[in-house]
Amino acid sequence: AAVSLRISQPDPLHTELRIVNGESLGVPRIVISVERRFSEIIDRDIGGTIMHVGEALQTVKFGLDETGALLESEAVLIADNGGGGAHHSPVGHRKFIFDRPFLIYLIERDADQPYFAAWIETAELLVPMAR
Repeated sequence: AAVSLRISQPDPLHTELRIVNGESLGVPRIVISVERRFSEIIDRDIGGTIMHVGEALQTVKFGLDETGALLESEAVLIADNGGGGAHHSPVGHRKFIFDRPFLIYLIERDADQPYFAAWIETAELLVPMAR
């Protein structure tokens, strides 16, 4: 909710919505692969005895680098149904360097909710930049 409010009511000092010549942009390289096993529904009957869940997994992969972003999600369900502090720089002098914790917030135009959000706080999800 706080991020949505900040997007809908941006800081009045941030009037330029695009990066202009002379401003720096350092894109973090991130690789995330998370597998979640939904153990809370495994070996339990769902909807009475209509469906017994044997396995429920979801894998989410996210990558970000200077060429763009990639988001993949795959889910597997095996079941038996019985039948089997901000600093403001003037436009042109801003720097967009991700060297502190940051939020990745992907939302479709005109959507109410993001389809992906991640708070990146530690370097363990980042890929070192080539020097």
